Amino acid sequence: VKTGIDLPGEEGGIIGNYKKWDKLKWSRAPIGQGVAVTAIQLCAAYAAIGNDGVLMRPYVISKIVSSDGEEIYRHSPVEVHRVIKTDVARTMRKMMLGVAKRGGTAKRAAIPGYTVAGKTGTAQMPGPNNRGYSSTDFWGSFVGIIPATTPRLAILVTYQKGNRKIRMNQGGQNAAPVFKRIATMATRYLEIAPDLPDEIPEYPED
Repeated sequence: VKTGIDLPGEEGGIIGNYKKWDKLKWSRAPIGQGVAVTAIQLCAAYAAIGNDGVLMRPYVISKIVSSDGEEIYRHSPVEVHRVIKTDVARTMRKMMLGVAKRGGTAKRAAIPGYTVAGKTGTAQMPGPNNRGYSSTDFWGSFVGIIPATTPRLAILVTYQKGNRKIRMNQGGQNAAPVFKRIATMATRYLEIAPDLPDEIPEYPED
């Protein structure tokens, strides 16, 4: 389903009617095979989880101001509709808290002082002539909601890479560290208060 973002040429993704899925489809869809979404669609879905289940229409341009200072265009947040119940969204965030912690698949995404609700993805790319899946080429991804307790940001990082070391193709290895760098800078720029202030290391004053 298209998000309606203010950019031309958005694709609708590939998922098909779940009522027509066979047994093979049901076993493969949870790991991403046989379905496809754009990065904007995936990030919007996680943003809905962070927004207590309400899907918003994403946009790029907030406002346009003419050379003489007159505001000629403004885009305000628009609710599309509720996609999941509030308690379900909050439970999902709690379930994703362990991903960016020690023992999780994306411990490299952890940010001192903040809770991160996230999910890694490691998807095989289509094989030659779109037949089957490649054993060497992968999309590694990580999407995170921060802070998980009072969400302000949903950030998706996707990494396209072919590496003989299969471990390095995993989203927790290549995308999670990039998420950490982006989220660290964004929380500082937006002055987002940490929800785990006791985790922030103290430094001696000069």
